[in-house]
Amino acid sequence: MAKLLRKRIWLWHIFHLPLWWCKWIVIDGDRLRQKAKLEDSLGSYSLQYSAFLAVCFNDRSYIDETWRKSNHIQNIPEFIQADIHTLTGAALYDLGHKISGLDHLEKAVRMCPTDGSNPAKAFSLVFVARLNNANTVDKRLEVAERLVKYSPNDTDCNLMLCKTYIDKKMFGKFDELIDHCVKKYGFLLAEYHFAKGNFKAAVEAYEKYKLPDLFHYWRAQYDYKRALAYHYCDQPNKTRKEALRIKRRLKWDRFYRLSDLDDIGIERVAEIDSIIYSDQDCRLFFDPEKAHHYLRAFGWILHFWLMRRWYVVSIFLALGIILLRFFR
Repeated sequence: MAKLLRKRIWLWHIFHLPLWWCKWIVIDGDRLRQKAKLEDSLGSYSLQYSAFLAVCFNDRSYIDETWRKSNHIQNIPEFIQADIHTLTGAALYDLGHKISGLDHLEKAVRMCPTDGSNPAKAFSLVFVARLNNANTVDKRLEVAERLVKYSPNDTDCNLMLCKTYIDKKMFGKFDELIDHCVKKYGFLLAEYHFAKGNFKAAVEAYEKYKLPDLFHYWRAQYDYKRALAYHYCDQPNKTRKEALRIKRRLKWDRFYRLSDLDDIGIERVAEIDSIIYSDQDCRLFFDPEKAHHYLRAFGWILHFWLMRRWYVVSIFLALGIILLRFFR
């Protein structure tokens, strides 16, 4: 417990995390740390806080040690247990420990109601979004269909089902749902055309739409398929540019793993891999992707301080008043 509580989530660690984790840690991290301090033994808050520490420090031992020492999990209400399993499972999966991560996430789904309530939907969406391997896509279809049954007009639920239909090459089913998602999630068109082998249309869709920042668990496969689409359309310059972009991303995004592509079933091409893994220095004076990510992370840090530190707000207000008087 001493190890758990003496480690604080220093805010600069979120610069290395996907936006989904930035939001969770800024919103809940400090609150969970304070609550964990008040627990006499390792309880629900400590278990949740250990997931944040594991993500921040890229070390699953925080989770393993806390779960090993905590013997109160069975005494916690099932809804809170589901929340703990969801956070723990997402952390383990995103750190690369897929089997144990999915095991926790599936426990959360089994514990929550199956009536389509908001908590049930939230737990299920976190689970189904990470069923990306070729041997888990049938499970994704099962859960996604259940989600859409209870929330037929929910765009996020339909997104998961549309992505599943594409991955399973059930294109007729996808065509029936396309209007539910494409307006909000246009990147599905790129996935759709790529899966059908229509690479020219896929390239057009890849260039028109972007993968939203929150879908970090699909980022590597999306980028590599984009590079493949350029390759199959015989556009070597764009193929090389995309491969170099992937190479740069690998250097600063530790959640970005190309090793997952084989499990997903994506073909690897030697020409693309040779660029990604070459010794050639591809540093740019300005990397727009990295800069955008760091600015978003800085925005969340600023949000944390402005919301929780009254004196920081006071300083900004004072500076604003001074500037208004100066320029008046």
